[in-house]
Amino acid sequence: TSQSNQPIVLHLPHLKRFNVNGIYEIFHLVEAAPNLDYLKIDLNSFNMALDDISTCELLQKRIVNLEITNIQEIDSIPLGIISRQFSNLRDLSLCVEKSTVFIDSLILAVLSMWKDKNLRSFHIKGSLTYDVSKNLSQWLINYNNLDSGDSFHVEYDSKWIVVWYQ
Repeated sequence: TSQSNQPIVLHLPHLKRFNVNGIYEIFHLVEAAPNLDYLKIDLNSFNMALDDISTCELLQKRIVNLEITNIQEIDSIPLGIISRQFSNLRDLSLCVEKSTVFIDSLILAVLSMWKDKNLRSFHIKGSLTYDVSKNLSQWLINYNNLDSGDSFHVEYDSKWIVVWYQ
């Protein structure tokens, strides 16, 4: 029938949060959701979205809260691209799944790359080295460009570090 050949036209004005599990082409859903501002996506799907220029441009304009899951290695996270191209980003969450991978250097990288940007908070799931976990706030001041006059709040609980800029 001729109806089966008609394209499905999506219009999702109420979709604000989108959770992507697995590798999917997400352009048409993102395009149909003009109010989408929160994206939870696994690293492989995110890298696939970055490789598609149209999808990447839409995400850059709309996403304010980005959560990347299923990270196995810290070096596989495209932090430089995220920092440079996602200028509307206010909250960033990174979920490192391997318990043998320590996130100390990742914390410093995020702090460094977003030093002069509008990031409100970042959350990183993963393991800290023992020395860092003993006094996380002081470690952040000692090993980054933060000083005791900078206004931030940090918590580490159940393998999650949360840094809020105030």
